[in-house]
Amino acid sequence: MWVLFTLLLPCALISILTNSTILIEWPLISTLAAPINITLICDPFGLTFSRAVLLISANVLQFSTIYIQNDKFLDRFTKLVILFVLSINFLIYLPSFIALLLGWDGLGITSFILVIYYQNPKSLAAGLITAITNRIGDVILLVAIGLTINQAHWNVIHIRIIDHLSTIQILAILVAAITKSAQIPFSSWLPAAIAAPTPVSALVHSSTLVTAGVFLAIRFYPFLSLLPIFNKILLFVAVSTILIAGISATTEHDMKKIIALSTLSQLGIMI
Repeated sequence: MWVLFTLLLPCALISILTNSTILIEWPLISTLAAPINITLICDPFGLTFSRAVLLISANVLQFSTIYIQNDKFLDRFTKLVILFVLSINFLIYLPSFIALLLGWDGLGITSFILVIYYQNPKSLAAGLITAITNRIGDVILLVAIGLTINQAHWNVIHIRIIDHLSTIQILAILVAAITKSAQIPFSSWLPAAIAAPTPVSALVHSSTLVTAGVFLAIRFYPFLSLLPIFNKILLFVAVSTILIAGISATTEHDMKKIIALSTLSQLGIMI
């Protein structure tokens, strides 16, 4: 991960300084309704986010070798973290709706396995809350993908409003993003997920998984902003999350839960 982080550094600097985007596309299956292509996108937002994920993941893995060094399943933990990083990079570099779903579901599965890592009743209960809440967003994202068939392509970049179903699609993407980012009314899973080991909380529940929803909103924003009330809805959700998370944190005594509620508040600011 340190090597990948170093290799991406010049690419990210060039992309940010020149404000350029590279798009590479290979046709995979060509149908009459919607051709399926393998597309790679390298833009300033994606490269910056990917480098942040690699930097945090590399540090967390280095920390976990000390924190849980006596754990006999340390290799399993390392492989799960690598799968998690791979899933989030699918989400970043593949702007196709189908490929995006692979990364999205990969994030949900790996985060669930990491939350139940200790295999006790508390971890299992927290994992079920995390999985069920995120599954709502996954189903809503499937609805948005189904509605994209009317546009005869799967590319995120070229989505436009063409009929009344596009409004439903925008709202579906919005719900999926705020579900993964633990915004109101889907914020209950993030404080519960602190039952995971501390390295998992540092990686998944404070920096990378929860910001995947924010990145989804950034990626789709040219399309989402076509709905006039989108910004107002997002502002209301974000302010509500900041307020409720801040009030809840003042009544807590568990340090990890206070940090989780602080993460919620910061996510509200980002949204």
